[in-house]
Amino acid sequence: PPDVLAVSNQMVDITMELYEKTKKKLLPTPAKFHYIFNLRDLSRVFQGVFMCDTHETIVSDVFLLQLWKHECQRVFYDRLINRADQEWFEALMQELATRHLGHNETKEQIKKDLGL
Repeated sequence: PPDVLAVSNQMVDITMELYEKTKKKLLPTPAKFHYIFNLRDLSRVFQGVFMCDTHETIVSDVFLLQLWKHECQRVFYDRLINRADQEWFEALMQELATRHLGHNETKEQIKKDLGL
């Protein structure tokens, strides 16, 4: 569908910006020594997105965006050890989706769209 194609065309730029900002903001420290992000993390995000059967599963831009957010959380967010870093990362993902794609769904709207 055209809306899915429009989101997919922006996905590389959004993911690169997410990676760059995360890498600059969340630097490793003695307590956060595992905060090392590299290009392999980008490939993990896209590998997770590509594992989905796109023709049957991704029927709208909302589904693709949620899949992308899930994969970013799996790769980046799951490493974060405190709530402040997690909240910063969630806000960054929402800001990027809003700025680049115009998506500003709340969790309640997404559940409604998914029929949950």
